[in-house]
Amino acid sequence: MSLLSIDIGLVNTGYALFKDGSFVSGGTLVIKEKENRTRFKLIFKFFSSYIELHEIKTIVYEQSINGMNKVVFHNLNIVCGLMEALAIQNDIDCFCYLPNIVKKTVTENGRADKKEVQKGVEKILNNDQIEILPVSFCRGRSFNNKGVLIEESQNLTPQNILTLLTRIGKNSKLVFNGDDNQADLARRSGMHYLDLLVRGVPGADVIEFTNKQIERHPIIAHILRKAESLSLFNY
Repeated sequence: MSLLSIDIGLVNTGYALFKDGSFVSGGTLVIKEKENRTRFKLIFKFFSSYIELHEIKTIVYEQSINGMNKVVFHNLNIVCGLMEALAIQNDIDCFCYLPNIVKKTVTENGRADKKEVQKGVEKILNNDQIEILPVSFCRGRSFNNKGVLIEESQNLTPQNILTLLTRIGKNSKLVFNGDDNQADLARRSGMHYLDLLVRGVPGADVIEFTNKQIERHPIIAHILRKAESLSLFNY
């Protein structure tokens, strides 16, 4: 199974190839053209050939952050759209992630710098007891004698949910963690489909948390209660 990880850029676009969970190679696509339309074409052409050459099955890219220069943000989002288009064209999986979520997962600090992230990744990968996998790498394998934590489950598709549920093996436990109200997808949250599949099934439990269980700053619980009273969200 081959995965292509991409660090989106207009001039410098970083990329890395992984096979069966192991790093194979990487590099940087450097584009000297200044006209954005030409840049888009070159990026699309390069990764289209790369996907075909290495038989890529999954694309993972970094989502742009709203808060940078508006023009740059707009153009980077176009590149993100090109990644989605390449996935559709090649009928492969495509996932995006936010930088602060990755940093917090690896270092417990959403604002960690690159050196902190590097140390965190090395610490995790050097410990044979911990393995980090994208959903697409879970196909065709069984989780035996393992504890598996699936984060951000609200952004999983029904197919992703079913794939993971059917991987559980002997002496193992799967924990899906997510929040319906934080789904980044236009369709229904992945947690909705998970609930439909497991609620009432012997050996499966559904635990729903409320504002009272919030372990972050106390002000968050007050804000969510006010949001509920104003019917701003479906909390």
